[in-house]
Amino acid sequence: MLTLPHARRSLIYQVGVGGANRRASRVASVAVAAFVLVTSVANASRRAVEPEAGAVSMAHAPVVEIGQETRPVLSRARRWVLKLNERLRLPEGTLEVPVTLPSDLGGAGVKVELNLSLRDPDKAKDIKHFADSKRIRLDRRSVFVAPGATVPAFQVAVPPALVGESALITLVARELPRETVVAENVGPWPVRIGDRLEFGFGVESAAWDDDFPPARFRVVGVADGLEPLVLFDRRIDPARDSRDQRWHDASIGLDALAGKNVLFRFEAESLAGSQDVTVPRSLPVFANPLLRIARTGDRKRPNIILISLDTLRAASVSAYGYRHPTTPGLDERVARAGAVVRHAVVPAPFTPPSHMTMLTGLHPCAHGVQNRDGILAPEDLLLAEILRADGYDTAAFTENAYVVAGAGFARGFDTYVEKREDAAASPGFGVETFGAAAQWLEGRAHEPFFLFVHTYQVHKPYTPPRGYRHLFGSFPDDDERKQRWKDDQQAYDQEIRYADDLLGQFLDVLDARGLADDTIVVVTSDHGEEFGHHRWGGHGFGLYEDAILVPMIFRAPGLIEPGTVVDPQVGLVDLVPTLADLAGVSLPADVQGQSFAPLLRGEGAGAFAERPLVSRAVGFHIVSVRTSELKFIRTGEAPDFQGELFLLDSDPGELRPVDKADYEKGLAIVREALVQDERECKAYRDAHPVTGGKDSLFEHRPDWLINRNEIQKKLRSLGYAE
Repeated sequence: MLTLPHARRSLIYQVGVGGANRRASRVASVAVAAFVLVTSVANASRRAVEPEAGAVSMAHAPVVEIGQETRPVLSRARRWVLKLNERLRLPEGTLEVPVTLPSDLGGAGVKVELNLSLRDPDKAKDIKHFADSKRIRLDRRSVFVAPGATVPAFQVAVPPALVGESALITLVARELPRETVVAENVGPWPVRIGDRLEFGFGVESAAWDDDFPPARFRVVGVADGLEPLVLFDRRIDPARDSRDQRWHDASIGLDALAGKNVLFRFEAESLAGSQDVTVPRSLPVFANPLLRIARTGDRKRPNIILISLDTLRAASVSAYGYRHPTTPGLDERVARAGAVVRHAVVPAPFTPPSHMTMLTGLHPCAHGVQNRDGILAPEDLLLAEILRADGYDTAAFTENAYVVAGAGFARGFDTYVEKREDAAASPGFGVETFGAAAQWLEGRAHEPFFLFVHTYQVHKPYTPPRGYRHLFGSFPDDDERKQRWKDDQQAYDQEIRYADDLLGQFLDVLDARGLADDTIVVVTSDHGEEFGHHRWGGHGFGLYEDAILVPMIFRAPGLIEPGTVVDPQVGLVDLVPTLADLAGVSLPADVQGQSFAPLLRGEGAGAFAERPLVSRAVGFHIVSVRTSELKFIRTGEAPDFQGELFLLDSDPGELRPVDKADYEKGLAIVREALVQDERECKAYRDAHPVTGGKDSLFEHRPDWLINRNEIQKKLRSLGYAE
């Protein structure tokens, strides 16, 4: 649970030890940290980590990241950020960093971690090379402070060449458990023949240092009339065995307890007596315990797989009429087998706001994640949270950068994997991301699942594998700048072709595991890419069709007829309600998108109210309004309506702005659309006075702080100057 102070000056943020819905209890000889009781639903699996009673949001559930994978956990040790990227000038000689700990520490001591970094001064001073100026980690160390001991100041030797340079310092304190054995009770749950207990376990990375002890994990089943039964017993030692520096998973048969109401006791023990151990406690955690109910033949709801190919524009997909066969697999196996949405409009040509809209059904002004460091407010729900509450298994595999767990993207996912390595390592990480997602599908035949897959494979830098670099010819041009754009577009197309092959291999796995007929597959993107056709290159700042129109292609056997085409324009904001409609899942009343599932089911255009859609560029006043007939791009400050108006039927390439007479006629539609957009935003803000955008990822999430250097490295590799 994240507890934030009301006073912004305090700079001490605490991550608590438990989720809501818990009460403390005692079991003989062990400290019991939490007791979790969730309501039972007939034939539904039961989870130990749940939101508050009557709620759906997982915003306050404790989570832990191990090995770039975030999972909800039963409880975790408290953690404070003592200094938050505090800027200082490096002195001559030695930098002394004093440490002041919170007054309410009560554990077996605390581990304090120092992270001191600065930009490469040789490159940071040159604006041409600023984007390449990597942060230098000047010092990263930690110290264990026993209860009652004097807290030593950190002493950092400053190299003479760095004296006077500006650096950032972060201090994080982690409280170690008071007791040698920490236990949590889950249940009691009724157990039947064939039921299984599933859970993850591991040790937080802060306890991987050599002086930390191994950890032992035990699960005991307790039922009336029976002796306590040890169901699981495992020892791991991540400080001395790198193979243990990850999440581990267990699945235990429960037939020996069938017919009983069973209380499950999860025990985590720090083996402080081990050789060479100087710190008395480890940081062991249990992740997401689940009682997997044996199915009795009832038909489950459809699975959902949402695939986001970041930066993929509709104009470069062959199913949308592109001149090159960039996506033969997507065309044949998804588009022809399902439905193509001809005009899907994103709210912003930028990853954070568009992806949050994709996953919430809210406009950026409502969910608040409008820039690189926004956080989703607790009261706003992701599709994963809604589906998880409805009995779905949930997982996400992403390549990080802007789609980070700390911004709220991980909420509702049983597992949220972020591949954080430098994307400049050719040819990208699409193969790893799709491979990890395919591996997760193993054994998913019985429960409905929601799987989100996100890859930067077609994002800059364009590094197609060697076998794809001969595709689609070249486009010689005497203009050096235009030639660069054309070369980029060719490499971009080659990347798309490679990503299409990766998608095909993933669909092969889906078919081989017998999941295809019960699965809704959606392939889309967060925004497109421009290659100089309207002066803009890349994305983020222009709102022409290449930037805001993305593919949106569905396959849903039994729900969508093959060859379906959706002509009315829809927004990315409409995706969540559409998926929920297809799956038969209810949504909150204040979701702003509207379902176009009736169009996918062939129920007629009258079942969907097409409306103008507004998009906003990043950090500028540039706004667009799009209907099926016209497109307006405002380039002047509001309320000025200076800009360009295009008639899309006769000018789909946006090459000929209309004359003044037609311009004035079109502005009436544009003004009304912008007024309606602001009206919807204001109504949502009035109903939800605390929005995610009022918080800052840099200010309020220790997870972001701890991984910040890694994430910024990824952002630089994708072409962003951070």
